[in-house]
Amino acid sequence: MTAAQARPAALVVINPSGNRNKVLISETPFQIGRQSDNHLTLRDNRISRAHARVIYDNGYFIEDLESRHGTFINGERVQRQLLRSSDRVEFGFADSYKLLFLFDDDEIGRLLQQIQTGQSLVTGGTNLESSAPWSRSRERCRILSPLTKFWRPLWMPPSPSPTPLAAT
Repeated sequence: MTAAQARPAALVVINPSGNRNKVLISETPFQIGRQSDNHLTLRDNRISRAHARVIYDNGYFIEDLESRHGTFINGERVQRQLLRSSDRVEFGFADSYKLLFLFDDDEIGRLLQQIQTGQSLVTGGTNLESSAPWSRSRERCRILSPLTKFWRPLWMPPSPSPTPLAAT
């Protein structure tokens, strides 16, 4: 099976400022590094030009490309490691980029299933049908709000924080 036939996977890229972007792993090998010809370019001088790559071999694997500071999965330095949904990928420095690997269909599928079954994301067990009508509506909003992070185009900036009104 090739990467095109595999489950769709993505990396959530968290930059040093905390901003997040989602990048689909559209082909393999998926190159990660500082150099501009990589599939994912990370602008940090401490990251190697060709730091790591994601390959598909009956599962998604990350391979370190002999980088100076290493590739870490969930805090453990690796040379080659099978990636599982929600694995955290780091590049040797706590204040650098972080990646979160996920199967693109996992999160959306889980949220949609919870909407269909009436389960709460927060409590994990609230039955919407047995709740008061106003409570059901509020609970559905709580379930749907995480979906918006997937539907907002990556080029669209996050909504600005409301500014407090000046006292007169």
